[in-house]
Amino acid sequence: MNVAHDTATDNSAHVAEEQAREAQGTPAAPAGNAFPDATEAEQKQIADYKATESEVVDLAVATLDPKDMLKKYARLGKAVLSLAARRKASFKAWAKEDFAKVCDDLATLVKMRVAIKEVEMDKYVRIHLWVEAVKPLVPAVEKLSYFQVKNKFLPTLAFDPVELTGEIRKEWLTWVRATVERQVGDEPLSIKELDQSIADQKKAVEDARNARKDPEKLLEQERKAVEAKAKKERRDAQQGIVDAIDGAVTNGHADTSDVLQIVEQVLKANNLSLPAKVVGFDPINCTVADCKMLAQAMIGAGKLAEAKVLRDTLDAMIKIAEHAMLNRAAS
Repeated sequence: MNVAHDTATDNSAHVAEEQAREAQGTPAAPAGNAFPDATEAEQKQIADYKATESEVVDLAVATLDPKDMLKKYARLGKAVLSLAARRKASFKAWAKEDFAKVCDDLATLVKMRVAIKEVEMDKYVRIHLWVEAVKPLVPAVEKLSYFQVKNKFLPTLAFDPVELTGEIRKEWLTWVRATVERQVGDEPLSIKELDQSIADQKKAVEDARNARKDPEKLLEQERKAVEAKAKKERRDAQQGIVDAIDGAVTNGHADTSDVLQIVEQVLKANNLSLPAKVVGFDPINCTVADCKMLAQAMIGAGKLAEAKVLRDTLDAMIKIAEHAMLNRAAS
């Protein structure tokens, strides 16, 4: 076989194929194109998105330097938001999961270039929106610590991943303005004091919300909360017992009789006892109904011979007991 001739033939065929495609006005699919059937306009849109995506990743890598963290993370969040808006514009429908996908894709690309475990693109977007929302109230907001914004102030933002918008929650607006002014001033609150201030504001918000509720509904809500708490505590306690018994039985430290004996001891210490259906027929505390139930159970279980023995034994013992009673009465 003439390998050189075959190779030349293959190349010629490839060239001819390319020339035929060009003659028909059909462009060749770019190498590595994941969407070979996309139109030229769609290909351009994809290429533009990829280019912007690459810019965002570069910015994310630069942002990992801790200097001027709040400004940089806000800038990164702005870039991510812009990228998400571009992706949204190309979608027929957009949901919060689509925003999450944009953030996850970016995080993956960053992790491929930087040895970092946590990349929170969605949080950076919210940080950007929070800073922009607070700037009109406190122009010096960017002097705040990035970690204070991330861990303390960010929950005051109401973020909509579908509309890609965010605003300070109205019930927190005054608190945010006053507290941010304090934190960027000469006498900022300590973290402990800030936590207490947040807790106080949460309570004030909850109290204001409750004040608008019907008193009866509020009382019912509190009752349900108490009941739910009690049920949870009961479930947790019972689960603890189950886990302890399971561990003891599994590891061979207790068998059925041991478990039953332990339970009986605990109940006895609390002036309680196991129900009859657990311990069987209780001759000391039995009732007429219990005796009838025992007889029915034995016959139902096919214990006819045993029932006869019990009958004869009881008959003899009853006669002895009655005879003794008569003798005592006569004397």
